[in-house]
Amino acid sequence: MVKLIITWSIRDGREAEFLEFVNNDFTRLFLAMNVQPTEAWYAIWGEGPQAMICGIARDEAAMEQALASSDWEEIRTKVGAFAEGLEFKVVEKGDGFQL
Repeated sequence: MVKLIITWSIRDGREAEFLEFVNNDFTRLFLAMNVQPTEAWYAIWGEGPQAMICGIARDEAAMEQALASSDWEEIRTKVGAFAEGLEFKVVEKGDGFQL
């Protein structure tokens, strides 16, 4: 299995949009991409990205197909409206917390 890790920081005053996205759009879009959501993290203080959302797919080919989808473009567009520093990577799924 492979894991998609997406991180970003929330623009000042846009926290409500972030929470709305996580609660209303994130799961629906990941499932449409055949990516199973696994975790969502939100840091209220500290250095580094404020948010991290992850999901898993059965293999690299499935993840490549997911990242080529219109649903992935929708995620990037919606996150871009309230966030900065959007980064993502695909890694082999490991146990525990992964960055």
